[in-house]
Amino acid sequence: MIGGRLAAGFGGTAAWTLAPLLAREMCSEGWCGAAVSALPLAHNAGILLMYLAADARMHHKTVIWWCLGVSAFHFFVFMFIPESPSFLAAKGKNEEARSSLAWLRGRSTDSPKLDAEFKTLPPAEQGEESSLSRVLDLFRDRQRRWAFAIGFVAVVGQEMCGILAITQYAERLFMLTRDRAAAVSIAATPEGPLVLATPARHALILGAVQLVASALSLYLVERLGRRPLIVGCAWAVGLSLGGAAGAVWAGKAEGAAVAVALAVAVDAAGLQAAPYALFSDMFAYEYRGCATMLMITGACLGNAIEVVMFPAVVVHSGVAASLLTAAALSLAYAIFTTIAVPETRLKTPEQIYDAICPAASQCHSVKVSNKLKSGTRGEKHSVCTSF
Repeated sequence: MIGGRLAAGFGGTAAWTLAPLLAREMCSEGWCGAAVSALPLAHNAGILLMYLAADARMHHKTVIWWCLGVSAFHFFVFMFIPESPSFLAAKGKNEEARSSLAWLRGRSTDSPKLDAEFKTLPPAEQGEESSLSRVLDLFRDRQRRWAFAIGFVAVVGQEMCGILAITQYAERLFMLTRDRAAAVSIAATPEGPLVLATPARHALILGAVQLVASALSLYLVERLGRRPLIVGCAWAVGLSLGGAAGAVWAGKAEGAAVAVALAVAVDAAGLQAAPYALFSDMFAYEYRGCATMLMITGACLGNAIEVVMFPAVVVHSGVAASLLTAAALSLAYAIFTTIAVPETRLKTPEQIYDAICPAASQCHSVKVSNKLKSGTRGEKHSVCTSF
C-alpha cells in the first residue's frame, strides 16, 4: 500500500507540474488562464468522487480499482493529443508545430487564420542548454527574480491557507465540530439536540459546493483578471475562516459549517485557479518550464506542511485554534497579494516586469556619471525602486 501511494504520488506530482504548462502552451492567449484553471477543477472533481465513495461506504479495494480505471482512461485518451506547438517550434519542427496548432484550433494547416498565432511561437533554440544553466539564467535577471518570488509566494501561499487540510479532513472536521457543539449544548441545556449528525454527508455537500465554484472560476479568471480575483478571494477566505473559528468556539456547529463551506467555495472560485494563471503569464517559453517546476516543488512542500500542521494544532489546541491559524495565514497572504501582486492577464512578461519594476528594462544599479540635481556626482542609483 505504501509503495503504491509513493508511486502514485510521483506520477501525480509530475502530471500536476506539466498540466498547467501544457495548457498554457496549447490554448490561445484569451483562454489560457481558464485552461490553466481547469487543473483545480479536475482535482476538485476527484475530491468529490472520494467523498461519494466515503458516503456510500465503498470498500477501499473498489475505490482503488476505480482510481486505476480513471488513470488508464486518461492515459488512453491522451495518446491522441498532439505535442505542444511551442515545444515543437522551439525544437525547430515548424511543420509539426503548425499541424499541432491546426489540430488544437480545429482548422486546416493552410488556414490563414493560423499565421498570426504561428508567428508568436518561440524561435528554434540554438544548441542544448542544461536544466541547471536555465535555472541560473532565470535568476540572473533581477526582474525575473522579483517576478518569480511574487508568483511563487502567490501560489505557495494559497496552497498553505488551510483549505486543502479542511478538504482532506472534512469528515473528521465535521465530527469534531459536532462534538464541540454537543458539549456546549449539554453544558447549557442537558437535553439539547445534537447537530451535524452525518459528517460524511456534510463533507459530500462541501465537495459539491467546491466543484461548482471551481467551474465558475473558469469564467471569472478571464472576466475579472488575476489580481482582483486573488486579492478579493484571499480576504474573503481569511474572514470566513475566522468566522468559522468563532462559531466552533461558541458551539454553533451549523454556523461553522456554513462559514467553512463559504471559505471553500470562495477559495475554489478564485484562489485555487488565479495564482496558477498569474504565474504562467509571468515567463516566456524558455523560462516557463523550469519556473513552473520550481513553483510546483514549493507548492507540494507547502501542502505537506499544511496537512501535517493542521491535525497537530487540532490535537493540541482544538478545531477552533486550527481554523483561527488558517484564518491568520489567509489574511497574511491577503496583505501580501494586496501589496505585491500585479495584474497579468493579456500582458507580456516584459509588461509584467515593468509593473513590478516601473520604468526599467533591466533592474540593476546604474552609475550616474553626470551631475545630479542634488549636486552629487558618480553615485549608483537603483532604477528598480518599487516592490
